[in-house]
Amino acid sequence: MKTRYLWLVVSMMTIMASSIMAKGRLTMDLSGNGWKVWMDEDAKWQDDQIWLPNEVNLDSMPVNPPTGGWNVPAEQGKDAAVPGCVEEYYGGGVNTNRYHGVSWFTREFDVPADWQGKVVRLMVEKARLRCEIYVNGKLAAYDVMAEVPFDFEIEKHLKYGEKNQIAVRLTNPGGSRGWQDFPAIPWKPGMDWNFNDCKYHFPNTHDFAGIGHINLIANDKVRVNHVFVKNLLPAKANNIELMVNLGCKYPIWFAKRVNLTAEFIDPKTNEVLLTEKRIYSSETGNFDVSLFTSLPEAKQWSPDDPNLYLCRVTIEGKSFKDVHEQTFGLRTFEVKEAANRDHHYYLNGERFRMKSATDWGFYAFTGFYATPEMAKRSVENAKAIGHNAISHHRRIGEPLIYEYSDKLGLALHAEPGGFRDGNAWTDKINVERCRRMALRDRNHPSVMMYCLMNESNVWTPAREEALREINRIDPTRLIINTSGSQFPERGQTDYEKFHIKHIRPYETEIRDDYLDVHNAGNTGGRFPETDFFATTRMHVPDKPFFAGEVISSTGPRNWVETMEMRDRLPGPKRDGFDANIYVENHKKQVAGFTDWNLSEVGSRNIKTAGDISVQAGRGLMYMAGRHGQVSMVNDTSEGFAINGWSPGPMSYGMGWDWESALCDAARYLKGPAEDYAVWVRPAQIAIFRESDHLPENRVNEAKYLKPGETALFELNLINEGVIPAGEYTMKIKVLDGAGKDTGFSEVRKVSVEGGDRFAQGLDPLSVEISPNWRGGYLTVEAELLQGDQVFADGCEQVLVQNRASYSSQVKGKKGTVWGVPPAEDALKEAGATLLPLDAKEKLDYIVVGGVMPAKLAAKALDRVKNEGALMVVEFDGNWAKHLHDLGVLSEPVTEWGGTQTNKWYGNGWGYLDHFVGDLAYPGKTTISTNSWEVPADPVGFYPFASEHKLGVYGLHMARPWLSDQEPKDHDKSMRMPTLTVLLGSIEYGKGMILVNPAYHMKADNSFNDMLFFNMLEMGCEGNF
Repeated sequence: MKTRYLWLVVSMMTIMASSIMAKGRLTMDLSGNGWKVWMDEDAKWQDDQIWLPNEVNLDSMPVNPPTGGWNVPAEQGKDAAVPGCVEEYYGGGVNTNRYHGVSWFTREFDVPADWQGKVVRLMVEKARLRCEIYVNGKLAAYDVMAEVPFDFEIEKHLKYGEKNQIAVRLTNPGGSRGWQDFPAIPWKPGMDWNFNDCKYHFPNTHDFAGIGHINLIANDKVRVNHVFVKNLLPAKANNIELMVNLGCKYPIWFAKRVNLTAEFIDPKTNEVLLTEKRIYSSETGNFDVSLFTSLPEAKQWSPDDPNLYLCRVTIEGKSFKDVHEQTFGLRTFEVKEAANRDHHYYLNGERFRMKSATDWGFYAFTGFYATPEMAKRSVENAKAIGHNAISHHRRIGEPLIYEYSDKLGLALHAEPGGFRDGNAWTDKINVERCRRMALRDRNHPSVMMYCLMNESNVWTPAREEALREINRIDPTRLIINTSGSQFPERGQTDYEKFHIKHIRPYETEIRDDYLDVHNAGNTGGRFPETDFFATTRMHVPDKPFFAGEVISSTGPRNWVETMEMRDRLPGPKRDGFDANIYVENHKKQVAGFTDWNLSEVGSRNIKTAGDISVQAGRGLMYMAGRHGQVSMVNDTSEGFAINGWSPGPMSYGMGWDWESALCDAARYLKGPAEDYAVWVRPAQIAIFRESDHLPENRVNEAKYLKPGETALFELNLINEGVIPAGEYTMKIKVLDGAGKDTGFSEVRKVSVEGGDRFAQGLDPLSVEISPNWRGGYLTVEAELLQGDQVFADGCEQVLVQNRASYSSQVKGKKGTVWGVPPAEDALKEAGATLLPLDAKEKLDYIVVGGVMPAKLAAKALDRVKNEGALMVVEFDGNWAKHLHDLGVLSEPVTEWGGTQTNKWYGNGWGYLDHFVGDLAYPGKTTISTNSWEVPADPVGFYPFASEHKLGVYGLHMARPWLSDQEPKDHDKSMRMPTLTVLLGSIEYGKGMILVNPAYHMKADNSFNDMLFFNMLEMGCEGNF
């Protein structure tokens, strides 16, 4: 018996060794083209049993073939690519179309013959929601976690040296197409939200059925499962612990000895910085090993200097070998007490303030996943506007965002969401999703913190378990229970009930001294002065304080660029799930760009059709930028997240959809990057228009002044570790509406504290408005200097109404006014020479409005055509009819609109430039006219068509109403024309007609005055 036993052992060893003669790891990427997608609308699924990961036993679970057989998806399906989602192929390009049920992704693939004898793992990046994967008709993988990785060993189902079929069966019971990640999703659609009605309730995730990248990995029977390069304290010491998880399919005694080599490599040069070798013994099938070492020659990773390295782990024995490569960065993130007892974030031992925005994770056309183009653009644009972070919001972040954040330098806030509602079964899913999220992301140096949920500070056993599980897997990150607890009022200092449970990096204790406040509402389409004193300025000295959702300003998508991006999507051509959002405005803006000669006449800022919406987004960039600046003047603030970074698919209405985002769904910035970046610079003098001295009913009037009144300004120095401590000089001067130096100046001494002090208050400023100063934008400029070197600067503006100061703009010109008494009064105050319309002298300009007789209107037009006069028309329905009847307009005006609605689902955005923007503050900053200083919603018209050459200097645009509900109450104003003209020119004979439907002189305010007199001056001089 002993001899026979020895023979069996030797034979077994021989067979096992021969089956792995080609030692090492082999990979196959099944992603990309070659797939078919098919909706299995007749499939039964509502009464299925659901298995959690620890309950999965593939051999005993039912097989659910496609209705009609395994060949049907390939025969009847559409060409597709993976990653992919069903809705981008079957949604018909209509964002309200949703499919709840079973769908399939299938393809064939070849398996090399030399893979036989290896362990073959199917690696899935993510899927939604229930995912059953069949290989050659056999159930090979099963998961219900949604949007986190999973893998299964499938070697027993493969045909080696032959073609194989993989079929991914997805079941989507529902989800969210809005911003909410609640309530939980019942397995049976249409049920009410009573947990007793349905056993299975899933955490709420986005309502798509999709699959991420799929790979096959063939290993010998001892392999590396996971590698974690854990950064250790102290900061900048470059100490690490290398943690390696090994898997073993041999009998224990066969793979007992493992030789491990760890190489740390600079991928830029391929230089091996360090090699470590160890020998380990195994007493179990799967085991963890670790080694401690240091990389003194390596550079730290930070958003400003994103240095990455490669760890190559090789394990080898007599009959096995595996090589696993892991990218990592050297960096430490801490939350600790400073010398002044404030608690701050520290990156690599230096105070770090996070500037971020909330990303809900919806993507144009693809819905479920980011393409490389969109992911890279998202990271690049965050850096372009001066941010150093992105906050994933109510959804686990896209893997490609993490990859590009590592490479390009961006910090990340990770948030799985979905913890708000559910039962004990749902809690198990939440905890497992968090475990996998942490395991997936712990090597990304970009990840700074994990957060379970948004605006839900409930503390439950499941949440505690999730926090502890994440901390066990990755103890180097901040882990918090919720972003946003409750909403303190301004001036409130009792923060106890707002405290948030959390575990700090390199700790294991659950603490509650953390504060995250949200002020995500807004008050309309313009910046309110009261927001200079928002809750983000609360002084919180004894705990970390983060503003996790700041304001909800909205802006237009880049309908043109996004629609044209669709042709660049990887894989087969398809509509995309939300093409209808972009079609109408794409068509109108492309036509308007050509018909209105926008690149040569009118706006000097528009060079392509895609620039149209970017200009309309300048108001958003101004408002959001100022809110970031407001947060930064609070030295106890650890940062902010603008609400938000990306919009939703706009499918619900009545508050569930949203447009509050700095980017659109394709991750194009909604406005110029520099319009925002100027306000969040790490070294600047922040100057705020002061409104606290005004009565409550006038707090938003601090921006409007007249000669003899006094403008008050608050000053702060923002210095995020840029300016060294010491003595400096601050110089202040004031420019008038013509950009000329007014002669007002001050010189002050400033002691800069520096170090961990990121903001300090400065003495306020008061400026009395002189009657000699040109009306329009009054600009305060400040510089901080040592000698001739400027270390920081800043500016602020108010609007001054001073009609007498515009005398130089009308001097020497002759004009007439008909039907616009306020314009006539303003011109008289400016000392203009006014004549009757039938005067014999040549007229330089004609200002008309009101109900003018047709014959008189024709006479005025004759003077424009034959004498070369400028006509400024206060445009309305009467004048639209006149100009059409008299042949100036070739099509009647049929649409009027311009409302700017508020809150996160706001709609309607406009811009004016050339006659106001270029004169506002040349060469210094990009404060734009569609933001704080516009006094009211604009009025626009459409169409604007003529046989004469046209130009446009301002447009208003809206998103189409695409809700699956009719608008009600206040939302009715959101159904409006999608594109209207705010200021247009018509070349008419020798002269020019300016049609201005928006900002008329009867409003009697500084902005309209400035626009009016600039139109007269520049128009008469032919400066179009």
